[in-house]
Amino acid sequence: MHDAGLVHPLWWGGPPAKLKGLFDRALLPGFAFAYVEGKPLPDKLLAGRTARVLVTTDTPVWFLWLVYRNAWLGALRPQILDFTGLKVTMIKAVGPIRGARPGADKGWFAAARRLAG
Repeated sequence: MHDAGLVHPLWWGGPPAKLKGLFDRALLPGFAFAYVEGKPLPDKLLAGRTARVLVTTDTPVWFLWLVYRNAWLGALRPQILDFTGLKVTMIKAVGPIRGARPGADKGWFAAARRLAG
């Protein structure tokens, strides 16, 4: 069983502002991590929990990875989720959403079902 599932659109190469705000307000010291005197990195207080991530995008996924180096997911995993101790068990981008071929949504829904576990 997974502890956290996150589905969100990619806007201008990053998360929607409200999602970023949620991270800023919810993943606080004392809850998500704890600084320890003499240690360069904090303790990960959410260790032992897992997360799955599904991001929708209008950019073709291959382009997102090849050209943009998938900057958002590259930051989300190590700098937010791993930093707090959440182990990412699935991370997937799906798209392009706009103008997608008929039936493409079946694969997206399958990915969402995998996210739900």
